[in-house]
Amino acid sequence: MEEQERGWYSIDDKFACADCFEDPDIQSFIRDNAVELECSYCGAKSDEPIAADMNDVMQLIMDGIHREWGDPNNEGMSYESREGGWLGRVLDSSELFFEIGFGTAVDELYWDIYGSIQDRQWCQRDLYRLLPQKELMSDWEHFCQVVMHETRFVFYKMAGESDRHYGGQPPTPAHVILDALARFVIELGLIVTIPAKKAFYRARVHDEDRKFCTMEELGPPPNNLARFSNRMSPAGIPMFYGSESKNTAIKEITHEDRKPKFATIGTFATKEELRLLDLTRTPADPGLFDRDMHDIRPIIMFLNAFIDDLTRPIIKDGREHIEYVPSQIVTEYFRHLFRDEDGNPLHGILFPSAVDPEGKSCVLFFGPAEDHEFFPDENAVNQRMSLEEVEKLLLE
Repeated sequence: MEEQERGWYSIDDKFACADCFEDPDIQSFIRDNAVELECSYCGAKSDEPIAADMNDVMQLIMDGIHREWGDPNNEGMSYESREGGWLGRVLDSSELFFEIGFGTAVDELYWDIYGSIQDRQWCQRDLYRLLPQKELMSDWEHFCQVVMHETRFVFYKMAGESDRHYGGQPPTPAHVILDALARFVIELGLIVTIPAKKAFYRARVHDEDRKFCTMEELGPPPNNLARFSNRMSPAGIPMFYGSESKNTAIKEITHEDRKPKFATIGTFATKEELRLLDLTRTPADPGLFDRDMHDIRPIIMFLNAFIDDLTRPIIKDGREHIEYVPSQIVTEYFRHLFRDEDGNPLHGILFPSAVDPEGKSCVLFFGPAEDHEFFPDENAVNQRMSLEEVEKLLLE
């Protein structure tokens, strides 16, 4: 009766090693909980414990599955024999294993697990809602739809937005998405402090006879020359864009069809510590069997999908003025409204380069180095950064 209630049958007197599983979280669990010197499945032996009790492994597997999957009888799915059975998506155990990407290196182990679970039926838990990570992404997509195609400047005042199509759930108001992002980045520790003298590189392409060597020439453009929309800033609001390496800086300006022959790279150094939102620090998506990350798995999965969307390459064909709007609003929120746990504002955002898979880029909330004789602008780039080196390169 106990086995029926918990949903799986015991696999007694058998022990499995980490190499018999494909999932890294199950492998890690086995290494931490190994009690036997020999694996019952692959026959591997060692002088140190390498295999865990299969009943402990089964408990881990079933805990993970039950986080997102349940019995359609218990999840409220309708059944109509005249319509062919369940009125929704139902999987058997083998289909479920395929759906979640579960596999083993030894057939005997697979069939022991399958036999323990039996050929049950499965459906998504809370089936009339999206999974938490998908619901968060749906909210982000709704936010993008609102700010790109419905209202750009007063979205935080919008009321009576139409219901989300999935299950008739009311959409999360667009401005609430920004507050949720703020909570997530604090919870995951994505606010970092970078030291003084941290180098960022900014490149400018040009013809052979041109020469750029000053902060004004290599830094962000003056307000009246900031005519084009960028990923994090709209036309008319210049900011400092840079990269953590010279190679990434070059790629950021030469990835389009034009093939410039020369570029000048400015090496800029921070004059003091800066607080940044580091979107490159988000952990990889936790697996279904990661007990430690279970509670924040939806948040991490959403943030990774959000960052992928935020930094995806965009063709500059005129539509970039629309496509960049969501990331520009996110940037403006973190620039003007966000405060960390100590009440401090941010100075910029680090994010994965859209053109260099290994590179990191940044937008710092510093404008052009303009002359303010009596009231120097503390957020002008010349107040916050120094131009340390200028290098002219012949591009291949």
